Amino acid sequence: MSGMRDFIIASEVRALKEFGYSTVSEDNILTDPIFSAFFKLHLQDALADLEGAGVRSKKVDALKSEITKLLAECVGLEPNP
Repeated sequence: MSGMRDFIIASEVRALKEFGYSTVSEDNILTDPIFSAFFKLHLQDALADLEGAGVRSKKVDALKSEITKLLAECVGLEPNP
């Protein structure tokens, strides 16, 4: 895992624990449907904020790339048809 990826995951785990989800961890945030759904929403918001800011740099592009990769890994809850 990359340092940026680890930082993003650890930050979200910390945020979800502060919100009351005591069983969330780096190991289950991408695979548990509830935790992953929250993570996915936060990642989408972060990506939209970055794209809306219009800032271009290698670091911002790397962050957007890492967020996009994490979004692809989130299980999340899919809406019922």
